[in-house]
Amino acid sequence: NGANEVKAALEKLKSQGEQVALLAPSDFNDINVDYFFSFGNVSDQKSIASSLYDLLRECDKTDATLILATTTERAGIGVAIMNRLEKASGQKRIIIE
Repeated sequence: NGANEVKAALEKLKSQGEQVALLAPSDFNDINVDYFFSFGNVSDQKSIASSLYDLLRECDKTDATLILATTTERAGIGVAIMNRLEKASGQKRIIIE
């Protein structure tokens, strides 16, 4: 489900002194991160889409220096979700393999 990759990315970012806000599915809530914001179930794109703006605003209220967000499938509503995340990031991406 990508949790191990996210954990590895968080460790690297934390070692670089970043304060990280993680925007991810609810099953990522056990990951050690400065701030965690859940958009619910990864398969419920309607829920993700409806909560995304509010969650991004909540992330902005923290002292996080970086927001790390998991991605979703680029189909249907997922296209709009990914477009919003890309705009919010200023087109800055960390690709985790």
